[in-house]
Amino acid sequence: MIEDSIKAVKEAEAKAAELIADASKKAVDIEKAAEKEAEELKEKAKASDAEKAGDSLKKAEAEAEKLLENADAEAEKEAEELKKQALSKMDQAASAVIDKLL
Repeated sequence: MIEDSIKAVKEAEAKAAELIADASKKAVDIEKAAEKEAEELKEKAKASDAEKAGDSLKKAEAEAEKLLENADAEAEKEAEELKKQALSKMDQAASAVIDKLL
């Protein structure tokens, strides 16, 4: 009877040791999986941030291009107006010179 009890205790201790070893292995596996998942999430976040930055850059470049086009159009408009004014004054100057010569 005592021998059976001792045997049962030894079996229980062996089973407990086996369960502890399994639990330790599972804990290590879970930790590794969590680290891998965290790293993957970081990489995804970096990629997402880079994509957003790229989109923002493209948007800013498009806005800058539009501003340059508008500025060019405005400059052309002003240059055309100045040409008209210059031609008008040139006609007046030519008329004034002709009047003085005559």
